[in-house]
Amino acid sequence: MTNSLRSAIREDVTDLRNSKLALILLLCIAIGLRLLWALVIYPEPNLEGGDGEFYMTVGQRVAEGNGVSLQGPGYKAITIVGPIYPYLIGLAWTIFGEGGSIFGVRFSQIILACLTVIVAFLVGKRAHSKPVGLIAAGALAFDTRYIIESSEIYTESTFIAMLFLAIWMFTLAVQIRSVSALLIAGAFLGLPALVRPVAQFMPFALCVWLLWRRPNTVLAAIRDCLYLLLGYYLITLPWELRTIIRLDWELQGIPSLVSIAPLLLTLIGLWVTTQQALLNFVWRIRYVLLIAVALVVIGGGIFVANREKPLLSDDVQMHLFMATTEWNWEALSNHDDPYGRDNVLYLYQHTDANGQTYYNFMPAIWEGVRTNLPTIILNRLIEISESILQPHGTVVTGSVFQGIGFRNAVRDVLSGAASLGYVLQQPDFLVKLSIYFFHFVSLGLGILGLLLDRTRKSLWLIVGLVIAYYLAIYGALFIIPRYIFPALLLLHLPSAVLIYRIYQQLVSRNTAPLTAATQSS
Repeated sequence: MTNSLRSAIREDVTDLRNSKLALILLLCIAIGLRLLWALVIYPEPNLEGGDGEFYMTVGQRVAEGNGVSLQGPGYKAITIVGPIYPYLIGLAWTIFGEGGSIFGVRFSQIILACLTVIVAFLVGKRAHSKPVGLIAAGALAFDTRYIIESSEIYTESTFIAMLFLAIWMFTLAVQIRSVSALLIAGAFLGLPALVRPVAQFMPFALCVWLLWRRPNTVLAAIRDCLYLLLGYYLITLPWELRTIIRLDWELQGIPSLVSIAPLLLTLIGLWVTTQQALLNFVWRIRYVLLIAVALVVIGGGIFVANREKPLLSDDVQMHLFMATTEWNWEALSNHDDPYGRDNVLYLYQHTDANGQTYYNFMPAIWEGVRTNLPTIILNRLIEISESILQPHGTVVTGSVFQGIGFRNAVRDVLSGAASLGYVLQQPDFLVKLSIYFFHFVSLGLGILGLLLDRTRKSLWLIVGLVIAYYLAIYGALFIIPRYIFPALLLLHLPSAVLIYRIYQQLVSRNTAPLTAATQSS
């Protein structure tokens, strides 16, 4: 660790100490509100019908020493989740036992939420100022959506903590620009990917920022990107290798080489950047290299499309199938017509030489893209917009309080079917009102903050790139408000800037007459 990195971390620690009274108050509020929800209002979460039961089962297998799997030793590994959340559940299962495991998981998530409040302060301080950091931390402490999410048995709470940690370290690293800082930032970027694999390409989105930030020194920017990717691959490669080794792949040995390839290419790239003669040669043949890369991508796409057994998992294929054909999630999950669903899936079901069943949706996916691309793009944009505008947490609140629904209540008042007093008497009214308040205020002010804060425009672009990355990934697969909630929570950072500026304007207007009166006297 270089002296500059140590100095930067000491500076953050000093700022934490200087703001300890405000932060302690916010932490007390954050943990108090979350414990109130988890212990009093919603003490027994419903695990049926969602992912909670699945995660608890996987966590139990971890506690039993079977690793991240649904069965015992010798069974196939699970690849749809990273190791951090199952091991967190496994730790809670070990400490609290079977009877207290759910409480242990929820309590650990509350602690992670409080840690995120601290990290939000550090990010806001580094990107703008300490007041902005305190406003962002306060928003996370009071945000009803985040209070509710902290008690749900989902990966989102852990993912949010890892995401904020990664952004803090990346922000710190780009301000220092030392090799060790970039390596550590890359390692921190691996943490969200080890919670949810959907984050595995996020470092490349941030490499776009590095290249944009230093257009006059392209070589230095490329070197920064390679150091960032090196740190990322060093922390994620062991899990990638474990996953491939544990899986029964038909291409024995080749997947392991493929998983190591990004790390090898990163190391080769770092070596190339130190060889001036080789760099000159690469620059002279840059157009040939671009054509070669394009041919490799096209060839790889043809190979993937024409393979009898797809490289993509059944889960990813299913989401792409729904995104590119007329079959949506409701149609495939229609419990009133299970045979219709089975008939659709049967068309794409195959059996390999070992008797293993798998699905191949790729021909239908490619056909849908080829024949209906404009409609597909329009439909995905509509679904992304609907997911952004739908606040996260309203479904859980409705099931807890058994109210008529906030939107239904407003609709009844506007149509004259119910009085305002009737709506105000609903048990979930205040909670849902606060959910909508935090959602739309952070959404509106956050977007305005990203656009208007020109003094820190380059740093806020980091937040914008991360949000755009997750919207694009989930938009292409399957998007619901819960999936994109961690990314949208980042909008509290730029919204804090706008709130602070409004506050400064109000203070300056109120003090201006007093200053003028003092000077005249």
